[in-house]
Amino acid sequence: MRDAGQRILAFYLTEMEERGLHQLTGHSSTAFYAEARLDLDRRRVAELIQVGRKLLELRVIDQAFCEQRIGWSKVLQLVKVAVPEHEEAWLTRALELTCRELALEVRLSRAGSRPRAPGDA
Repeated sequence: MRDAGQRILAFYLTEMEERGLHQLTGHSSTAFYAEARLDLDRRRVAELIQVGRKLLELRVIDQAFCEQRIGWSKVLQLVKVAVPEHEEAWLTRALELTCRELALEVRLSRAGSRPRAPGDA
């Protein structure tokens, strides 16, 4: 449930940011709204909005999360490197690896690149 809550929060904060809905509540930014109303740290809000925006592009990864095929921790790793053209390949790698292994794979990769083949050093 906690993972689903993070996805929901990312979705709604992104929606608020994109549409400027924070102004309707009298706040100058989504970050100020979330800090005042949701008791969230501004960095956390920025991270959630960034992830929410990426998931709007990465529909396959988002769907895999919604189907509980991957957890939120893997989503957070995947959005750092995946782009729509290589999304399927990254999802396949994420399904094969533990979260720790995926984090290492992401650190060794460039944003927008395909994942390395299994066994590549």
